[in-house]
Amino acid sequence: NISGPNQYNIYEQHRVNYEIISPATPNPPTYDQLAHIYEIADSVNVGKFRQFEANKVWRLEPYRYGGILEPMIGLRYAYFMDYARNDTYSVIFPVANEFGDDLGQETLLRDQVSTHNHMLLGQFGFRYTKFVRRWTFSNDAKVFAGHVYQSQNTIRESINAYFGLDVAAGDDPIQEVDRRGTTYSGRRNGESTVGFDIRVEGAYKATKHLDFRAGFQMLYFGRGIWRGSTVTSQGPQFAQDQHLIMPGFTFGVALNR
Repeated sequence: NISGPNQYNIYEQHRVNYEIISPATPNPPTYDQLAHIYEIADSVNVGKFRQFEANKVWRLEPYRYGGILEPMIGLRYAYFMDYARNDTYSVIFPVANEFGDDLGQETLLRDQVSTHNHMLLGQFGFRYTKFVRRWTFSNDAKVFAGHVYQSQNTIRESINAYFGLDVAAGDDPIQEVDRRGTTYSGRRNGESTVGFDIRVEGAYKATKHLDFRAGFQMLYFGRGIWRGSTVTSQGPQFAQDQHLIMPGFTFGVALNR
């Protein structure tokens, strides 16, 4: 369930060489091209959704008390992208030994997983509209089913910095080498889904040309949604048949000309 879209847990991590690249030492012997501060982020609930639909609508004769029923049938395209990110920062300062290989190591590991769900759906439903004085009340209900084309892309980036001395003790490093490594991988899958779309809305006619609208909408996909997770977080990365529910409120204005 998307209860809080686009949420991250983020904090700033000062690197161990933060004092090395400072006004006191503007030109260190081994200049570090990396940032002074790492932004460490863990995704909590991050997603993106959009959809389009085309319907054939039949308007029936109005009911005795003013209600109008409109059956419909049509097609819907929906896209849901789930994004997972997990950053891990660690520092190791081994004890010096007789061989002189006392290299401190600073590592930033960044995992990013993007999971895409492209849905082609057929649907049918109805719209019911009723006019009461200045108010217009409308209800939409649609049921849909179809195929989901799924894909997932994984990026793992590793940034390592090695220091010749224990820079945490305040010494300048005599050796510093930055190494970057990035790996990519991808997978594809196919599923089917079934769900519904419910919308309830009320519009108040403030003037002849202006309506104020407010309502509630809920989208539900009962199965067939792939949501990813990073290897580090150990979530349900291979669960390709999950459900998804998205409730929300709508508001706006309508100009009648």
